[in-house]
Amino acid sequence: MAREVHDGPAQVLANAIIGLEFVERTFRATGSSDMSQPLAEIERIKSAMREGLTEIRRFIFDLRPTMLSQRGLVATVEHYIETYRSFLPPEVDLSLPPQLPRLTPEQELTAFRVIQEALQNVHRHARASRVSVTIGASDGELTVRVRDNGQGFRPSAVAPTSSSGFGLAGMQERAAVVGGRVNVRSRPGQGTEVTLVVPITLQPADAVANEARAVPTYKPKERARREPD
Repeated sequence: MAREVHDGPAQVLANAIIGLEFVERTFRATGSSDMSQPLAEIERIKSAMREGLTEIRRFIFDLRPTMLSQRGLVATVEHYIETYRSFLPPEVDLSLPPQLPRLTPEQELTAFRVIQEALQNVHRHARASRVSVTIGASDGELTVRVRDNGQGFRPSAVAPTSSSGFGLAGMQERAAVVGGRVNVRSRPGQGTEVTLVVPITLQPADAVANEARAVPTYKPKERARREPD
């Protein structure tokens, strides 16, 4: 499905934007004084199509985060946040470990999906000005935490279904599959904190070789905090 979306509607939108830009340049070249309204409409259409193209690309990434298998959890989360900062609060704090134990594909996917769902909830519901994402590992457990300073809510008042709008049940079900758990702490006016804890289970080949070799590491690049627009 991700491939079909990429080769189909995403390509159509990209080509249409190029076509509109060509028409726009042609109109401007005529030097006519009565082209302001058509040019304004072209600009509006281009803006809407760019937003649609961004949404499609995000949809493709959501469907198929192949980066997980290629570069690991930390790099994938950093890429996701850098790519979709326009959907997040002005201030985004990302705390990444210098290294992580090698996780199973199921553990990595679960952690990424929980982060993804939590960040989408921030975008849709929180009205936050700041969000932090923290990933760490100690005492045989992977811990992922997403916290915002938004309007908060009462978790007990949310129906435990994946269609509730907060996706709490979906996150908890994903965590349970890999033996983990999700805890949601929130109060009205005091933001929300989503914490995922997963027991770290080494892949069979790694469990034997773990003592003999260093665990691959990922060092996140340093970057300045993004200032509000």
